[in-house]
Amino acid sequence: MKLERVLIVGGGIAGLAMAGGLTRAGVDCVVVEKAESWRPVGAGIVLNVNAMAALRMLGVAEAVEGRGFRLSGGIIADQSGRNLARSDFGALEAEFGPTIALHRAELHATLLEGASEAEINLGMSVERMVQHPDGVDATLTDGRKDHFDLVVGADGIHSRLRELTFGHVPTEYSGYTCWRFVAHARLRQSTMCEMWGRGKRLGIVPIGEDTFYVFAVANAPIGTRDNEPDRIRRFRARFSDFGGPAPILLDTLEDPESLIHTDLSAVPLGNWFE
Repeated sequence: MKLERVLIVGGGIAGLAMAGGLTRAGVDCVVVEKAESWRPVGAGIVLNVNAMAALRMLGVAEAVEGRGFRLSGGIIADQSGRNLARSDFGALEAEFGPTIALHRAELHATLLEGASEAEINLGMSVERMVQHPDGVDATLTDGRKDHFDLVVGADGIHSRLRELTFGHVPTEYSGYTCWRFVAHARLRQSTMCEMWGRGKRLGIVPIGEDTFYVFAVANAPIGTRDNEPDRIRRFRARFSDFGGPAPILLDTLEDPESLIHTDLSAVPLGNWFE
């Protein structure tokens, strides 16, 4: 069946990337996103050479490079900051291109520009679907009904489309919880680094001039609360035994709302299509 019209549920990184690629191929795309407006979400992201190859196919790799930071390598270190292993990303560049790190909001903005030919609807999702041999009849949450050759779910771990297709699928907790934030500090660092402690890890990724994406994970029971009062003090105390540049970056934290905290879970699903 030739794809002529596609509905994409979710306007995040995956949804916009698909919309940009399909419209470049001449496919009519409609994107629905439940958020009422675009706003910066998340912290940082690393785009390795395979991801950058995909972005080149979408025609946005150059724009991403301009908004991001070119990483020279990756380091695994122990809790004190002593190097255990190192990867040289520069050695891959001649054949595969660069590895780029940037704020998720910058990647999203670039993909949004790349999907400018798609019809994008904010404050909307899918309410009902009926599948036929020649496609899918979809009812959107604003009451609109339309027919599509394909409907794609790109609406995240709590996907409405997945629930409509497969029913309720409970997520599986990974066993650890995660914090992320963006820090500004004068550090000369062009490598990403992940430091391994006992039952916890801390990652540091430069995403711009004197700007760093910091992530930290710790083994914890599911649903461990991290309420705002004293959040920063507790976070610093939990990771105070990490060395290297970690203390400098932890000290930059001031606003509790800038410290994102979520449990990490996965979806145990055998088939991802119907």
